[in-house]
Amino acid sequence: MGRLMTGAVMLLVALGAVSLCGVPAAAAPDAVVNGYRMEFRLVSAENGICRVSKSVSVFNPAGAGAAAFLLQTDSFSTLSSFSAKIYSNGRMVKKLKADDLEYTEVTSSLADDIGTYYFSPSLPCPYTVDYEYSVSYRKGVAVFPVFAPVSDPGTALTDATYELSVPAGTEVSWWSDDEPDFSSSGGNDIYIWKMGPWPGFTVEEMMPDIRSVIPLVYSCPVSFSYSGTAGSQRTWADFGRWLYGLNEGATDLDGAFRAGLAGMVSDCDTDIEKIRVMYDYLRRNTRYVSIQMGIGGYRPESAEYVRKTGFGDCKSLTVFMQALLQAVGITSDYAVTNTSEERLLDGYSSVGQMNHALLCVPSGQDTLWIECTAPSLPLGYRHDGIAGHEAVLVKKEGGVPVVIRGYDDADRIFSQSACVSLKADGKASCMVRRNVTGDFVEDYIGFAEYSEDIRRKILTSGIGFNPVSFNMVSSGNNFSELVDPDAVPSVNLEYVIETGAYAKVSGSRIFVPLDPFAKSMRYSRAERKNPVHIAKGSVYCDSVRVALPHGYRVEGLAEYEPVVSPFGTFETSVSVLSQDGLGDEVLVVRKLKINAADSPAGSYPEYRDFAKAVSERSGDFFVIVSDAASD
Repeated sequence: MGRLMTGAVMLLVALGAVSLCGVPAAAAPDAVVNGYRMEFRLVSAENGICRVSKSVSVFNPAGAGAAAFLLQTDSFSTLSSFSAKIYSNGRMVKKLKADDLEYTEVTSSLADDIGTYYFSPSLPCPYTVDYEYSVSYRKGVAVFPVFAPVSDPGTALTDATYELSVPAGTEVSWWSDDEPDFSSSGGNDIYIWKMGPWPGFTVEEMMPDIRSVIPLVYSCPVSFSYSGTAGSQRTWADFGRWLYGLNEGATDLDGAFRAGLAGMVSDCDTDIEKIRVMYDYLRRNTRYVSIQMGIGGYRPESAEYVRKTGFGDCKSLTVFMQALLQAVGITSDYAVTNTSEERLLDGYSSVGQMNHALLCVPSGQDTLWIECTAPSLPLGYRHDGIAGHEAVLVKKEGGVPVVIRGYDDADRIFSQSACVSLKADGKASCMVRRNVTGDFVEDYIGFAEYSEDIRRKILTSGIGFNPVSFNMVSSGNNFSELVDPDAVPSVNLEYVIETGAYAKVSGSRIFVPLDPFAKSMRYSRAERKNPVHIAKGSVYCDSVRVALPHGYRVEGLAEYEPVVSPFGTFETSVSVLSQDGLGDEVLVVRKLKINAADSPAGSYPEYRDFAKAVSERSGDFFVIVSDAASD
């Protein structure tokens, strides 16, 4: 979609390496933000100034990220001043000015002169860095800088203050767990948030949204001016009207080109056939570029521009696809969402929450969502970055909040069925059929075009033996059916693995793995600091049929009680199948069901017990013995 204003970009980039977050850490911190003060003054609807002072002490290398400086600017913002001082062993060892910062710039006729300033101290711990800098905003302010005094794990906060000053009477919308102090002075309304002390957070697996954990303030003017356009974000309806106005006229296409498109669908009997033809045209004739085009990353380039150049960002490609469909008589809606966050902030409608555009084609009771930036995706597939996410449809009458339909947890299935021909020396030939559904298919989109080596790595990764040969038999999918919103995406694969070490031979006995394709679950023995958040449930099913070597029989089979937990279930069944004249077979069926969950940290021991029980059984085996041993 487009960039957030500079403060928001800083936050998102800084958190990029920490996609999950937690609650306060108990251990000694790696770094401490001694003081953080941000002052943003909105001078007018078009101009503002942000001043920041920040002091960070780093105690060990793991805390170095907290002392790094990162700032993104564009044609709407400028780093107007910068200085820093570094202290070690109680004395100042270095002064910095703006010229000491690394700077990377993307400049073209397409981009808005995006630039990133960066600095990371490099000296023995402990040390302290004091920053002072200011950023000037011009040509409009749609969102105020995000205030996030701590965004690195293991970093504590002593004290932080955010002061927002706006011309008296300017309506401000904000989102935070902390209430601001409000006052008026000198013709300005002033909002002040004070935070700290705060002990920091610890990174763990399965953790909740960072926005619910760290000290944080989002804020914006309700009415704004941006690059000569006036808008409101009081509600999503208002936001949608502004964005619709930016896009108005962007779908106009050359008349002769439109006529050619109409000819391309002259033999199509249904709208879905027409949409597929246009989607295929988009894939063949355009490519995605990640630079942000249009004013501040919000206004797309026109469909004509994309037609002539052959490329665009998500906004421009979405508008181009919308124009293609419009040319063949199909109505669609431009939509925006956030690919990183499923939920929009409650009660806070703002430009800065969106980072992606896509197309929505309503059709009676059904809705077809079209991702225009990834040509490899099947038409209608709702990938993990959009499925289940809240979005806003951009209509002339205003924005309409919706939820992009996801796939049910019960449809997220990873299933394998293996027929194993076991030899007396422990070697085996395995014919395996793998079926994956729901968003498990994302690893297999484009699978048919992968090299043999990549296919082998994908299909043999994690198995409990070393393959000596691999042969792909078949690959299929139902991607052509995904235009039906009820269709669950699926991939079917069949392959053969030969191995020289499937089972372990010991004298007259052979120790055979119960399930060499078994999934283990990771868990931590440490005390849990964060709530347990499992975003999606899933099901793993394995069926392994082992044909025993001639002259061998099963010595004994264990019985397995099901493992039942609030976090899921794990079931194992083992049976002997006697085949007349063909020898015995052993059939192993295992089913692991993991539930979606939002549970307090205190529930983690239950999760650990469940994961441990599942993982310990991944190494189970049964024993077969030669009939000759009993003679």
